[in-house]
Amino acid sequence: MPKKEIESEASRFISVISGILIVVAVAAMLMATLQYELIQTRVSFEDIQLYLDSPRGQRLPDIVRFYHNNLLLMAQVALFVSAFTLFNAVGLLKRKNWARLYFMLFFLAGIAWCVGGMLMYEAMVPDALQVGGSLRESTSVVILHIFRVVSYAVSSGFIILFLWLIRKLSLSEIRKEFRE
Repeated sequence: MPKKEIESEASRFISVISGILIVVAVAAMLMATLQYELIQTRVSFEDIQLYLDSPRGQRLPDIVRFYHNNLLLMAQVALFVSAFTLFNAVGLLKRKNWARLYFMLFFLAGIAWCVGGMLMYEAMVPDALQVGGSLRESTSVVILHIFRVVSYAVSSGFIILFLWLIRKLSLSEIRKEFRE
């Protein structure tokens, strides 16, 4: 019986990250497929357009209006990105360098997404914070502030995680694991 090679720490890291990314990509594909199906069968595009044309809908930031006007496209993009991520996660498991580079770019995009989400929150919330003095309105302001703190903490956590993953994927002992 041949001796089993002891897996290096770098190799184990790549295997674990690949496995996690495969599971996440499959789950994302299932969610995107369900989302697309629900949008196709349950969403009233006429009601969305009525809301967007209303005075309240007109005050929404352009990016939010774009998203609401293109729900099916957003679901299709989510499905494509999750399928492409699954393909690259398998490539990472097979130690393909293009997959390592893809995930480094993917994590950079994740950082941009987190920062963009925080900026969008700041663009949307000031209007919501300009309320009167009723108890219900002051409770809403407190909830918005709590949501801001939690959102920023989660986004900051993801940014730190993505930076750490990019750094790990850049290390020479990790790069040695990969081939074209």
